[in-house]
Amino acid sequence: DSQISCTNTNGSSGTLLPSGSGTSFSLTPQLDDVISCTISNGNPRIRVNKDVTSVWNGTDRFTTQIRTGGAGGTVVSNTTTGGGTLTTGGVGSYVAGGYYLAKSGTTYTITEAISGAGSNLANYSSSISCSNANTASGTLLPSGTGASFNITPQFNDDITCTVTNITHPRIAFNKALSTARAVDTNQFLMRLQGGATNVSTTTTGTGSTVTNGTIAATQVVAGTNYTLSETASGTTILANYNARISCTNNYGASVTTLPSGAGTSFNVTPQLGDDISCTLTNGREPRLRLNKTISVGLVDSADQFTTQIRLNNAAKTIVSTTTSDSFTGGAVTTTGGVGTYTATGIYMATAGTVYNLTEDITAGTSGRSQYDTTISCTNNGVAMGAPSGSGQNFTITPATGDNIICTLTNSPKSPRLTLNKRISGVIDNVTPVDTFRTQIYDGVTLVSNGSAANGTVLTTNTSATVFPQTYNATSAYTATANTTYTLTEAIVTGSTPIANYSSFIDCVNTRSDGPFTVLPTGAGQSFNVTLKHGDNITCTLDNGPAQITLRKVLINNRTADTNQFTVEIRSGTTVLNSAVSSTTAGQGDVITPGSGTTGVTYVAGGGTYNLREIASGGTTMTNYETRIDCTKNAGSGTSLPTTSPLDAFTTTQSWSITPATGDIIDCEIKNKRTAPRIRIAKVLGGVRYNNADQFSLQVRDAANTATLSSVNTTGTGSSVSGSVNYSATIGTTYTIREVMAAGTSALSDYINSYSCTNNATGAVTTGSTTSFTFTAAKYDDLECTFTNTPRPRIKVNKTVNVSLVDSADRFTTQIRRTSDNVLLSTTAVDATTGGGVTTGAIATFPSTATASGTYQAVAGTSVTLTEAITAG
Repeated sequence: DSQISCTNTNGSSGTLLPSGSGTSFSLTPQLDDVISCTISNGNPRIRVNKDVTSVWNGTDRFTTQIRTGGAGGTVVSNTTTGGGTLTTGGVGSYVAGGYYLAKSGTTYTITEAISGAGSNLANYSSSISCSNANTASGTLLPSGTGASFNITPQFNDDITCTVTNITHPRIAFNKALSTARAVDTNQFLMRLQGGATNVSTTTTGTGSTVTNGTIAATQVVAGTNYTLSETASGTTILANYNARISCTNNYGASVTTLPSGAGTSFNVTPQLGDDISCTLTNGREPRLRLNKTISVGLVDSADQFTTQIRLNNAAKTIVSTTTSDSFTGGAVTTTGGVGTYTATGIYMATAGTVYNLTEDITAGTSGRSQYDTTISCTNNGVAMGAPSGSGQNFTITPATGDNIICTLTNSPKSPRLTLNKRISGVIDNVTPVDTFRTQIYDGVTLVSNGSAANGTVLTTNTSATVFPQTYNATSAYTATANTTYTLTEAIVTGSTPIANYSSFIDCVNTRSDGPFTVLPTGAGQSFNVTLKHGDNITCTLDNGPAQITLRKVLINNRTADTNQFTVEIRSGTTVLNSAVSSTTAGQGDVITPGSGTTGVTYVAGGGTYNLREIASGGTTMTNYETRIDCTKNAGSGTSLPTTSPLDAFTTTQSWSITPATGDIIDCEIKNKRTAPRIRIAKVLGGVRYNNADQFSLQVRDAANTATLSSVNTTGTGSSVSGSVNYSATIGTTYTIREVMAAGTSALSDYINSYSCTNNATGAVTTGSTTSFTFTAAKYDDLECTFTNTPRPRIKVNKTVNVSLVDSADRFTTQIRRTSDNVLLSTTAVDATTGGGVTTGAIATFPSTATASGTYQAVAGTSVTLTEAITAG
């Protein structure tokens, strides 16, 4: 092709310049034109490359074509140097070997052809993209999808187009069985459906073989949702199967989400290039059967067992029945003795669910714990490991396709017997100390004798001071059901006969159901027990001696401070406790700590012992009443000694007790003095009138004619000591008084008072006399104090300091009553009426005259101290 372009430097020229394509061009120049023309030669060229994104068949080959005359016109290109290309493989990019030289303005059609076995362009989606190296060209380039594309090249175009092929999506759907069919006639209807597509097939075959179960790869429409599903054909029950889909996509660049997981219906939206193949695999739900075998015999001939398949939930829901149903059966009820009983039905389980395999006794008197139970299982006829669990409870988690048959095998369980030992103390605690061996007898036959591995024990108590000591067998004795066994013990070392111990037995049976076994209990030295199947009995013999502690308590003061008491625990005439601390010490109602107690004294359980007190230190026991208070350890059934009526004090001073083995008993003997007591004390409220003054404190008879008890005080000044402690007689009246015992004073020289407290009743009496009466009652403890306060005394002396006015002057000091000026004092040497003094002749000054007597005044009365000149 030729193309002309011209210019004219004569800007005012009207000459028409030639342009465009052609082989010749006309020009009519005008005056002054200066025209320059250029003829360019340049045919347009086209080439069509090929991109293959995916292939339907591996043998598919493509040839790109340039045609004239439309899509059905003449192919003008070739695949060597003529602008087309031939693919030589599958997926890839292919470049044309040359260009097709086109003609400007001519319309060409770009197409492609396909070759290869079974090839079909309809299986592909084609798209085109083009570029033009002549960037100044205005040629419209084809684009988009289609089977053919038109292009009209212009002068000098250099066009490259690429036709890209990608397969339309296709889906294949297959059916598979991972296990044999639940029923050989079971078939499945497979379907691919979406848009205008609705393809299905129904399987054939038996067991795990599937024929006619494939929907071949089917071309579908990109972007459309399709459903892959199965439904039951005929009498098939889909619930008997686990269905799970798996899919692949041969188009590696796909981003399509493929269905997966469990179910019977799935959706997928394919895209261009997808080559999806899905397989829906069915596996039969697991099947369970629980059979029963009785291997030896029955505990009770009427016993019947029903096996049970349960959900392993909190409620342990029973899901099996004993029917022949192939979905809800699986269990069986026994109808007799030794033999195997097979479930006629099947329980259709759910894969992955935990089940509890167990049984119940539905007839007879026995309990499940009276049988030993084992379990064995097969899966599809092959032995498998035992389910987890023990006793009559096992768990199993079946998987798809399992056909599990388990058998519970029962045999009567032998009883087990253990005889342990607890030592609370020993009688012989000198080496070798008492040691024991527990024993089990079957009739007269000793079947276990201090054997820890066979249900009995041998004690090794090397210390006789640390209690309790416990010895436990390591293994039980395997006994025979319905046999009576004797449980006892023997002394191994030590000097004490076993008969000196009173044993106590305590037993427990861990068997939880079935008929009750009577267990031995209480005190004794030999115990019988008749065992039943399944018993697991543990007994403990406890025959340590009991402990008794006896203490002394005083409720009120002793009759005399020298009174003491000794407490004793006796067996017959033998004192069992130590005498070191059993005698009291102390005075009044105080018992010195550590005295008056037996301490812990061990005695044999079952023996009878005497608890008593005796007098010590000159004590007269009839002066006291007594009661006993005891406590015991929890769980003890021993009757404790008491005082009747309860909490009363009586003349009883001896009690009996029969402790049981292991008892810990504490008793207190409490004394209350019954003889009334009179105590008198003395207090001075000031300095004695006369330093030699002393007082006699007296308890006299009611007539005040005879002194029964007295004491004379001692001391000087205001210090005084001496008291009376008299044991009185109940109902007797006494005179309680004080008199002067020494000195020149009289009681009237003192202000006298008394105060008494009866410590038994709390009563308080007071008075201002020196004598009163008291009638003594039971328990009285009268404590009295006489208080003497010297009356006030006045003495008025006289001092002359310088001189006398008249040497004959004489002065007399005076004490006068203020109210009436009556003279009260004299100058006599008298302790009550004196107090004054008269001066004599004075030679030197100053000079003092001292009164030789005193005036005893009246407390509270006002007096006037004065003087008079009585001479001169």
